[in-house]
Amino acid sequence: MKKIIFLFLMVLGGLKSQSSYCSDFCEGTPESRIPPMGFHFSFVHSVKYYLQDPQERDHKLKKCHQAFDSTLKVNFITKSFKKDCKHAQMALEQAQQKAP
Repeated sequence: MKKIIFLFLMVLGGLKSQSSYCSDFCEGTPESRIPPMGFHFSFVHSVKYYLQDPQERDHKLKKCHQAFDSTLKVNFITKSFKKDCKHAQMALEQAQQKAP
């Protein structure tokens, strides 16, 4: 099982390294090449955490927007990243409601 996981990670790493590389003699158009890949993972923080740290909340929301809005990448987004983005968004909404 460890060998299969290791092999999968090697293939994924190879695809990522090849996706953005192009020498002077590239064949095909940029649209026909493999797009760059993005992997998004984070540990889930609570809404309270993001309410206490607005800078971290803004940083997380920026990463979330980049991950969900990018069209030039193949994005692998984990469930924990989605949940963390949701918590950051909820904290932003709560902070805006409390502010006059």
